[in-house]
Amino acid sequence: MATLNVTNTFTNGTAANATEVNQNFTDVKTFVEGSLVHADGTVQAGTAAIANGAITAPKIGVLTNTTAKTADYGLVLGDENTTILLDKSTTFTLTVPNNSTQAFAVGTQISFVQTGSGQVVFSPAGGVTINSDNSKTKILVQYGVASIIKTATNTWVLFGQLTA
Repeated sequence: MATLNVTNTFTNGTAANATEVNQNFTDVKTFVEGSLVHADGTVQAGTAAIANGAITAPKIGVLTNTTAKTADYGLVLGDENTTILLDKSTTFTLTVPNNSTQAFAVGTQISFVQTGSGQVVFSPAGGVTINSDNSKTKILVQYGVASIIKTATNTWVLFGQLTA
């Protein structure tokens, strides 16, 4: 197994010299470029390299838009990475579509806020599975929040302030 050796060590609470920090980054880069890291965390010595563009930003966790809906609604492409405000005085049915009609990428995240007094109910379209804590599919209270993440082709995980 390969061993990572860094040039400089640092003491917690002590200011670090930028040149020394940069040298340590160079040491790590050299180590990674000369090693193959397996998924289980083991390292195999070799001649692996990190290709340009191989490391990209994650798709989860970057909510960029806010929209409002006042009537029952089915998710559509374009809702990804969005917070949707759901405002209705009666039950609000939010339909999670089948991949054949709306092909969201796995990893898509959408968040919801129940702004109206009507309880939000998440309803899976045919062939869709919504997994949640104890199969809860309703937002608990007005101003309660929930999020949903697509984990497989027709599978989503719903979490937040939920009730059965």
